This record gives sequence, structure tokens and C-alpha cells, in this order.
Amino acid sequence: MYKQIYNKLNGEPKLIQDNYDEKSGVSIFEYDKEKYTDSMPPNNLYQPIHFDEDSNEWIGVAYEEWKGNQNDTVSYKPSGLEKDLAKSQMQLFATQLELQEARQENAKTAKELFKMKEGLK
Repeated sequence: MYKQIYNKLNGEPKLIQDNYDEKSGVSIFEYDKEKYTDSMPPNNLYQPIHFDEDSNEWIGVAYEEWKGNQNDTVSYKPSGLEKDLAKSQMQLFATQLELQEARQENAKTAKELFKMKEGLK
């Protein structure tokens, strides 16, 4: 059997397997009760969330407060070095494409030359 437990620091779930005691016929779930609880956090709480030992309940924030704490997405501004690296990668890719096209053209020419040489014999 399995049992779901929750990290007291952040509410993350974890599955643990039982140790079945054949003598008593009872499933025993062993886990660190200092770090985990089997009390499920309520669905209406958002991060940051933690389990309060004194009140034996989960503490977190309401959706509205959580939403208000979310920063709007800030557009990323690459550094000059990152721009230069990206430009170099694009140039390298373009060069690789040109090389591939040149190889294909070379193979095509070699094939035509071989056909012409065979025709002369």
C-alpha cells in the first residue's frame, strides 16, 4: 500500500510505501514526522505555504494575495556578449548550410562528369 505525505516546509506531496507487519496484519508507514505530515494542505492556499506545528494547520496565502505578489513578466534584455554569441551562432549555421549546398553541388557535378566519362568510352 501507499500513503501520501506532505513536506511541512512547502506542502510538496510524496508517496511512501508501507511496511506490512505479517504478525499483526497491519500496514506501518514509517516517515520522518519532523519533516512530513499526512495532513493534506487545503486547495485554497497558495505559496508560500508551510505547516504550523503549534496550530496543527497549513498556513499560506489566499489567491488574491498570491496574484498580487506575482511580478509582471519583465522582458529579458540580453547583454552585448549574448547578442554577439547569438549572431556568431547564426553566422555559423548559415555557413554550415552553404557548405552543405556546396557539397551537394559538388556531388552532382562529379556524377555528371562520371556519366560523361562513361559515355566517351
